[in-house]
Amino acid sequence: MKRTQPDRNWKIKACILSFLFPLTFLYSQNTNLALGKPVTSSSIDNVTFPNSNLTDGNFSTLARTGNSQVPPNAEWFLVDLQSDYFIQNITLGSVVPDNTRSRRFMIITFPSSMPNLGTIPQTYVSSSNTSANYNRFIYTTPNGSTFGTTATNPNIPGIPGQTLGPVFTNGIISINVGIHRARYILILNLQDTNLEFTELQVTSGSIPVRSIVNGGFEQGTTSTGVNQLTEALVNGWSTTEGVSDNISLLNNGGNIEYWRSGALSVPSYEGNYFIELNSYTNSELEQQPICILPNETFSWSFAHRGRSGVDVMRLVVENIDVAEFTDNNAQAGTHTGTILPGGVTSDVTVNKEATTSSGWTRYFGTWKNNSGVSKQIAFAFSAVSTSGGNISVGNFLDDVRISGLSAIMTFDKLRPKGDEATTTANLPKILINGRISVPRTIQVTITGGTAVRGTDYTTIPAAGPLSITVPAGNYDGTAATAISLASVLQVNQDFISEGDETIILKLEDPGTGDIRLADSNSC
Repeated sequence: MKRTQPDRNWKIKACILSFLFPLTFLYSQNTNLALGKPVTSSSIDNVTFPNSNLTDGNFSTLARTGNSQVPPNAEWFLVDLQSDYFIQNITLGSVVPDNTRSRRFMIITFPSSMPNLGTIPQTYVSSSNTSANYNRFIYTTPNGSTFGTTATNPNIPGIPGQTLGPVFTNGIISINVGIHRARYILILNLQDTNLEFTELQVTSGSIPVRSIVNGGFEQGTTSTGVNQLTEALVNGWSTTEGVSDNISLLNNGGNIEYWRSGALSVPSYEGNYFIELNSYTNSELEQQPICILPNETFSWSFAHRGRSGVDVMRLVVENIDVAEFTDNNAQAGTHTGTILPGGVTSDVTVNKEATTSSGWTRYFGTWKNNSGVSKQIAFAFSAVSTSGGNISVGNFLDDVRISGLSAIMTFDKLRPKGDEATTTANLPKILINGRISVPRTIQVTITGGTAVRGTDYTTIPAAGPLSITVPAGNYDGTAATAISLASVLQVNQDFISEGDETIILKLEDPGTGDIRLADSNSC
């Protein structure tokens, strides 16, 4: 058996591979981040149903609150993940057969940089510009009602057993809450009774990117008019909107409101589609996490427009409001971009182009990572206010872009060895994250190993570095877009009984600037 492995220099870089793609290598996307984590609650019904049962990894145990809270305060559970993660999925369990106590609730997730706003559900759905920053998910019915209130059940928390969400299938529901940074998972009861679940599990989000995904909102639908899409169906974007108007897709997260160009006489800024931030509430639309290297600067741009008049939104980077944008729905009127105090520390700049005849204003500027460390950042747009005060109407957004980030590459160390009976012997692949505008040639140097070149394995060319062409395109840092070495390196089967052998490979920096090696500071 022969092994392919990096040389000593690359071995140092192999440790970095984990940091470059932490959501894949530091912890699996299937790892339950909530397992064994501390849980607090409004009260405990009795010692048989302790808080710890919520995160014990067992769907046959039960955590149940008491019923001591007085509305508008709700019964609640709070799980502390003890660190910030980019999470995406929350799985909840209920008793079987169902007893209705797990079927009308609200989930709020937020990072350690944001305060707990308390246990009144309405606090998290308000005209306050802070409410949009909290990721929310509401499980109730009827469709499209924010908290599931009705004329006969108008209170929150409301009458037990009414306006419930669907029964969990086999007592388990997996909810896509969008990709957001979170340390705390807060569950508020929307009915005036005990709150109970058998289990809560949390898993991570996707690999960070180096270029905007679906920045023009052209992916997600081919419909005409105005369409509500749950966030799980929209590539590249997540929303803090807590409402889904399709009960059959309730576990796919909140709505992102898509507009076809020309709908209600509003043209897009570019392409066929744009979105409205205020789908049902003030919400925040967040791009897939972006990997930023130390002292790196990127340029950003987007187009903003009011819907019925002057609407206000903010650019949010790393969960910090860095700039505010105020725009009318016509060429005349207010069109301003202002740097906020949070943008000063990251050297934010803001500029704009002339407003179009249809009322769109394109803003552009820069943001710098002054922290000196590599990090994954949240890049988002948060609704602040609308012209008429109706938080379900306002803030159009289109054509979001970032530039100035080179692609980064490293070996995929998930393939460290293989049997020589397989000619490619599970060779490591080159993982690339980012956009490459023109084809590039990458060189791999063979720096040593116990296997003999030309005997134990064959290369093209027979001597010197190996050259691999990387086509132009967008690369997502996963095996799906990885570059194989199979065209230039094959392992020979010699039918000799022998111990493991090694091939030591080193990935070379091409020096072109648009693609570079991942280093010890990579995400």
